[in-house]
Amino acid sequence: MFFKKVGSDWIKEGVGLTLNTLALASPKWAGQWAWSIFSRPRTAKRLEHDQAFIGSAETHRLSWNRLSVRYYLWPADGPLVLLAHGWESNASRWKPLVTVLREAGYAVLAPDAPAHGASEGVYFNAAMYAEVLKELVQRYTADSWIGHSAGGMAAIYLAYKYPQLTPDRLALLGVPADLESLLTYYQRTLGLSQRTLDAMKAQFRATFQTEASDFSMPRFLEQISTPNGLILHDYDDDIAPVAGALDMHACWKTSSLVLTHGLGHSLKDDSVTRRILDWLAEGSG
Repeated sequence: MFFKKVGSDWIKEGVGLTLNTLALASPKWAGQWAWSIFSRPRTAKRLEHDQAFIGSAETHRLSWNRLSVRYYLWPADGPLVLLAHGWESNASRWKPLVTVLREAGYAVLAPDAPAHGASEGVYFNAAMYAEVLKELVQRYTADSWIGHSAGGMAAIYLAYKYPQLTPDRLALLGVPADLESLLTYYQRTLGLSQRTLDAMKAQFRATFQTEASDFSMPRFLEQISTPNGLILHDYDDDIAPVAGALDMHACWKTSSLVLTHGLGHSLKDDSVTRRILDWLAEGSG
């Protein structure tokens, strides 16, 4: 549900200027176009899979809303862990973690989100991702969920919307605290005017019948019953400001907060992998 990068600076400036100009004449059209760009992952990014890694899994498909969604299963005798990647990523981003989890005896389930990896689709948002995850957790029993960025947002929204599916353990890696902060990042990246941003919010309201400000992770987390939460966030995250992680931790009373330095939004580091493994093992005996 959020925009990350649009090519070079001159392309960003051109897109922003076009949207701002259009907003002067037709805020509705500007809002629709801006939201379309915001919700559309780049095709070149969606196809970058580690084929050797993916080939080590059982490959399956499920049908959701007329889209074919690919997911991968690494069976084992141990507990099943669900992994949800973020924007312009795919299941391959979990290779280091999956390797360690399998060595520890865990089974792993990881989808390619709609419009990502080998899954069909053009547009993406966290709400639709949550519905795909819902299909998976109804098909498989996964008591531990781990989500990075938009994948974490989808996992939170799933637990909030369907409390009967709430997992025992939920880990959030670099998760934005709310849609408003992502829209601000998008506005800053493209140089959008306030008029254009307001038009985008109006489009969100028309599409989802709610305000963008209502899509708030702290608010959702305050109402979920997961007994074991983990928030991993980096001080240098330029997409999801660390202040949001502090807000989520304050509202999620059963969570632990781990802050890192220098890892950025991706949080790809052996120390993060080890911390997740330790967290999964806590209390399992």
